[in-house]
Amino acid sequence: TVMRENKVKRSKSEKILVYVLVALLSIHSLTLLYPFLWMLMNSFKTANGFVKDIWGVPVSWQFQNWIDAFELTIPNVNVTFAGMYLNTLFFVVVNVSLNMFFNAISAYVVAKYEFKAMKVIYSIALIFFVVPMFGSIATLYKFLVDVKLYDTYAGIVLISLQFFNATFLFLYAFFKNLSWTYAEAAFIDGAGHFKVFMSIMMPMSIPALGALGIMGVIGTWNEFFNVYMYAPSKATIGVGLHILSLNIRGEYPKLFAAMFISLLPIVVVFCCFQKTIMENVSFGGIKG
Repeated sequence: TVMRENKVKRSKSEKILVYVLVALLSIHSLTLLYPFLWMLMNSFKTANGFVKDIWGVPVSWQFQNWIDAFELTIPNVNVTFAGMYLNTLFFVVVNVSLNMFFNAISAYVVAKYEFKAMKVIYSIALIFFVVPMFGSIATLYKFLVDVKLYDTYAGIVLISLQFFNATFLFLYAFFKNLSWTYAEAAFIDGAGHFKVFMSIMMPMSIPALGALGIMGVIGTWNEFFNVYMYAPSKATIGVGLHILSLNIRGEYPKLFAAMFISLLPIVVVFCCFQKTIMENVSFGGIKG
């Protein structure tokens, strides 16, 4: 009885409005899902079957397409789809790990230590965050060529180290609101600054680092421009599928299979950790 009394009473017009909104959102969801379902269905067709009927159900289901997708080779690069996967995994692990560590330690220092350049560094971070960096493409390209890092793994890792970006600002807000009590106790016991950061501050910031790390993984997995521009022979999933889509001849079902395979890890990651992202990241900052 109490629960019934606490329920919000809606008028008939409000109920109708809710039903209409649900119906519209459901239709919108179907329009978003349909391209993926169409791609999945066509990935099981033969090449001739796809050409004859791009909308129909496969006459004979070609599961071999998904196996053959790993052997697709990018023209003029000689990297297979399996090689693209490995390149992408390498950049995800290395780039995200380094970015998270260096941004975390810099945000911690600026947020928790008083020094003259503190406000200047924070102001620079805000400027870097709002000012587009596309004007530096030619300069960065020439720099990588001059230092012999063009078309190398090290070159991509180097230019992917983005300091004073959104990750820095979010972590700055998180560390700013983090209690300093445990750090003071550790200093009294003789711990050094780096030990306090690694042993106390980093474990306390795992929820924020986890949420930002997941978003970093998704962003790096989908990375296209840096690899395409500065390391064409180290093609990742994004670059490889783009080149394949421009050069594929008649093997569209295998291309669709490759596209769907490339989507699966990101879909799984987001589905598993979407609650973590929503719980720890709020609009304008990270929950502390």
